Order: sequence, then C-alpha cells, then structure tokens
Amino acid sequence: MVTDEELQAFKVAYPERFAELERQAKQEVLTPSQQREKEYRHRRYLANREKMHQWYLDRQVEVHQRNEGHKEEISEYNRQYRRANTSKLKEKHHQRYVEHREEILEQHRQYDEVHKEEKRAYDSQHYRVNREKILEYHKRYFEEHPSAQGRYRANRRARMASAGGSFTGEELRLKYEEYDNRCVYCGSNGSLTSDHMVPLARGGSNTIDNIVPACFKCNNEKHTLTSEEFFASIDAGNEVGVLVRRREVVDEV
Repeated sequence: MVTDEELQAFKVAYPERFAELERQAKQEVLTPSQQREKEYRHRRYLANREKMHQWYLDRQVEVHQRNEGHKEEISEYNRQYRRANTSKLKEKHHQRYVEHREEILEQHRQYDEVHKEEKRAYDSQHYRVNREKILEYHKRYFEEHPSAQGRYRANRRARMASAGGSFTGEELRLKYEEYDNRCVYCGSNGSLTSDHMVPLARGGSNTIDNIVPACFKCNNEKHTLTSEEFFASIDAGNEVGVLVRRREVVDEV
C-alpha cells in the first residue's frame, strides 16, 4: 500500500508520469500489469464459478445472519461504491441488458404478473408522493424529445383502436352535462379530461359508457386504477367527490 507521503514524493519527482497515470485513472485506462491482473482474475472466476456459487448456497443462511449485524455498514459501503462508480455501473448494466434483453424482459413480465396488485398499489402511491416531480420530468422530457410525445400519442390511439368503440363530441358534451360539468372524483368544475372508468390498459372499452369527466389532477393520480379502486383510495366521505356513486344509487332507485 502506497502511503500519501510516498505518493506526494512520486508526484514531485515525476510530475509528467504522475499526470499521465492520473489521466489514465480518470479514463479507467489500465496499465499492462493491471490488464494482465484483470484477465487472470476473470479466468480464475470462470474456472471456479460453479464452486463459488455452491459455496454461497451451502453457507447462505450463515452469510445472511452475519450480514444482518452489519446492515448499516454494508449499506453505506454500497452507497459510496455506487457514487464512485456510477458511469462504470451504468455501462455494465447497459451491456448486460443488450446481451440478455429477452431474458430480462421475460423475468420482468413474470414478476409483474405474480405481483400485479402490489405493483399497482406501489405505482399509485409513488405517483401521489412524487406527482409534481413526475409531471415536471415528463414535461421536460417531451420538450427535449418531441418525437417521443408523438410515439406516446400513437400508442394511445392504438390502444383505443384495439379496445374497440368510439364516441362523438356530442356524446361527450352530454356526458359532461350529466355530471354537471364537474370532476366525478373531487367535484371541481375547472378544466376536465375524459377518463376511462376501466382503463384501456386493463381491458376497458373506448365507448361513452366507460367515460366520465375528471380533472387533470385526478385523472393522473388515478393512473391505471379503475374508478372503484380510485374511490377506495380517496376520501369517500367528501360529498362532492362521490358523484358517480350518488348517480349509481339514483339509477338503482
């Protein structure tokens, strides 16, 4: 291990060489000896990969118990490592994704299918907590990538087409009047959007029977929840926020 004093002495004695090594370190350029060491370690890992994995499986409980007592130190070490190697980790993850894209996407699909309800609840809660940041990010992203906004709208039109059904502007106007031109969730009478009670992403149709007026805020917070699920997540005791339920009661009577 080179001490700080030895490193400073080397810097004074050989400034050009020190500057070159520093530049290589910043660019992550390895010296010949470092490259040979890296290749040796990689060959050793490939030769002993199965043994190392089996060793971990045999001692998995023991390792977890040992790590449990050092959780904070391990978390802090991982945070510092990620900060110091952000670009390297991003490149490594990107390379792995490129090489194993279909396998990774299939794993994600299987996980989402098994944890569908938990993921939906997490996404909804995450949106509520970070709504302003998310909207600002989307606004900035679409401003910087106009073509992405076009793709988003094209995908939405495709979902509508595959969902089946359509409605006219007159039907939409009558639907809004049916709800007193107010948001069915919060009762506001500001700018309204057309909300699908059962989202297109969850098999809802694009017919007028599946459309209700909603303010932009509620429509975004609802995301892929159904109207009933969204009602369950907000204050159902608010009189102006239960127009759909009051209407259903009236229809039943």
